Amino acid sequence: AGYFILARFSLFLSYQHSNASPVWPPSGFAFAMILLFGYRIIPGILVGAFAANLVAFRFDHGANLSTALWVSLIIAIGDAGEAATGYCLLKKTLPGIKYNDYFQKANYIFYFFVVSLIMCMVSSVVGTTAIVLGDFINSDQRYTAWLTWWLGDVSGILLATPFILIWVFFFRTRPNLSFTRIKAIETAALFLLGSV
Repeated sequence: AGYFILARFSLFLSYQHSNASPVWPPSGFAFAMILLFGYRIIPGILVGAFAANLVAFRFDHGANLSTALWVSLIIAIGDAGEAATGYCLLKKTLPGIKYNDYFQKANYIFYFFVVSLIMCMVSSVVGTTAIVLGDFINSDQRYTAWLTWWLGDVSGILLATPFILIWVFFFRTRPNLSFTRIKAIETAALFLLGSV
């Protein structure tokens, strides 16, 4: 459900009728979830990606049902494959490191960055191939769509995954957080001043 909601909002930024977006937070969400829960989260990523793309192709772009189904399925497989590839690469590169330690040392951050660049190739190649074969874009637009897709997934991972992992770690290590009225006012003031 989280992937689906993020994807529906992120598709408003998509390139033409391609579903390739310059910023794709669902990729970061999916990567964070697989780092937290392991491979067992893959069906959830598949269902969320499939549903979001099916709704987009069928209702937003007016594709016929059969085309929307198979293109959405291929893109969903690419999205889930991207998260699984990143998980596998990160576990091979940094064995024994838990999700809360990926941002503790400079070399861990570097490996996380490099893995993000590599893993995003999976979804961008698979997804771009699917939308070209489904005639959502012309074949001469495939490189622009691929680059947009790849950059969107990379930016989504670099923005969303660290935020989610650090947030989860913070709340898991401090279970007895009590928000008093003073803390609530303080938090609201910091948020408002930070956004100005």
